[in-house]
Amino acid sequence: MTAKKARMSQARRALALSTPSAAALMLAGCGAQTPPPKLETITVPLPENVKAEEAVPAPPLPPVEPVPPELVTASKGEDLWHLRSALNVAALICDPKVYTSLVPGYNRLLTAHKALLTAAVQTELNQFKAIDAKKWQAMYDSHMTKLYNQYSLTQQREKFCARAGEIAGTAADLADEQLSAQATTMIFRLNLAGEIDQPTLAATRPAAQVLSPMP
Repeated sequence: MTAKKARMSQARRALALSTPSAAALMLAGCGAQTPPPKLETITVPLPENVKAEEAVPAPPLPPVEPVPPELVTASKGEDLWHLRSALNVAALICDPKVYTSLVPGYNRLLTAHKALLTAAVQTELNQFKAIDAKKWQAMYDSHMTKLYNQYSLTQQREKFCARAGEIAGTAADLADEQLSAQATTMIFRLNLAGEIDQPTLAATRPAAQVLSPMP
C-alpha cells in the first residue's frame, strides 16, 4: 500500500468515528421524546363593566289582611252608622281631584240608602238612651266628636282616602240587605287603612241579624 492510500484510509476511519451514520440518526429519531411543557390555568379577571350575576331576592309577600270580626262596635246598626261617618269625613278631607270617585260615591250612598241609614243612626241613639235616658244626647255628641276626630286626624290619609273611595262606590251599588250585612267588613277595612283604633265590642244583638231600613 502506497503512502497516499494509507493517508486516505486513515481519513475515512476518522470521519466514521466523528459523524454518526444515517441508520444511527433514524434510530435516535424513533427513541423517547421530550414531553411537552405542562399547561397552567390562567385566571383572567372580568372587565370592570362586567359583574358576576347576583341572586335576585324574591319580592316580599303582601301582608295578609286580618279577618273582619262579627262586629266592630256594639251592633250592626252602629257599624253602619260609623261607616257613614267615616265616609263623611273622607268626603271632607280627601282631595276630590285625586280621589275623584269618593264624593260622587258617597252622595249616591246617602240617596240610595237613606232609609237604611236613618235606621242605623236610630239604633245608635237607642243604645245611648238605654245607658242614660237624660244624658244620652251629650254622650252621643261626645262620642261622635271623638269618632270624627279619629278619622280627620289619621296619619295614613292617603291610604284612608283611597280605601274610602273604593268602599263608597261599592256600598252605594249594594242593596239595603247587602250593605247591612257587609257594613262591619267595610268599616273594619277602612279603619285598617287609616290605622284607626277599633276595639271589638260584645254584640248586643245577634251578629247575623241584618238591619232593616225604617219605613
